[in-house]
Amino acid sequence: MSRARDTADQINRVNSSAADATAITVDSSENVLIGKTSADGTGSTGHDIRATGLAYHTVDGGDVKVLNRLNSDGSILSIRKDGTTVGSIGTTSGDSYFAGAANHSGIRFQETSLLPLKNGASSNGDIDLGYNDGVTTLGFRNLTLSGGIYLGGVGSANKLEDYEEGTWTPVLGSVSHTNAGKYVKVGNLCFLSIGNQTGSAIADGGNFTITGLPFSVIGWEWTSAPAITWADASSGYQQRVATARQTNNHGIIVYNRGGVATTTSDPWNVSLVYRIA
Repeated sequence: MSRARDTADQINRVNSSAADATAITVDSSENVLIGKTSADGTGSTGHDIRATGLAYHTVDGGDVKVLNRLNSDGSILSIRKDGTTVGSIGTTSGDSYFAGAANHSGIRFQETSLLPLKNGASSNGDIDLGYNDGVTTLGFRNLTLSGGIYLGGVGSANKLEDYEEGTWTPVLGSVSHTNAGKYVKVGNLCFLSIGNQTGSAIADGGNFTITGLPFSVIGWEWTSAPAITWADASSGYQQRVATARQTNNHGIIVYNRGGVATTTSDPWNVSLVYRIA
């Protein structure tokens, strides 16, 4: 190994072999270069260590840095600001983790789970996803899940597995209305509505069945919170009432309680909740 000095540029070089290949260069700005001869940052492979403390390490097609802690679990990389630790990356029980500063959140990466951390330890019920202090709100955009979400507990009764909204084609007796209905499905409940659509004529106290529901009903059961009216076209569209119940053939039976018979010209307004089979 030999040492050479370029007096014109004030560059020191250490050569590693008889062929005088340059191994280490210290340039006039006191940058230390290993495996390269110019302080080009990430422009070429090698190590570019600046006098300011900044360092560039560049590898072609491989790991840039390998950090290995032997024997015990704990921090592998400590991140500091003005000498104070503000974060660390480490390992515990075969898992990797990123921990924040004291009283800050972190995350542990298990085989099939992401676990919340606080003060570098597992935490339950202390960490939020997003931020809202009543003045400033910082949220994520979309949450995509292939399973369900537990709300207010971890039992099967707390698991919400489905939410959906859309349109459907109601058939009121024998009269069909393409995409005239709307629905919202939350878990095993379906909230549906039909607005200003005509149906088959029925006598006072009679009934017809609404079919074409977006989801099958659970069977014979009175529907929850029905709000059903029909407008009497022969009497200035006076609003008249009706009731409803679920059937075991996947429909909703509507009973005319308006005091007079309906005609095919009388529009219906239906809003109700039913349980899904």
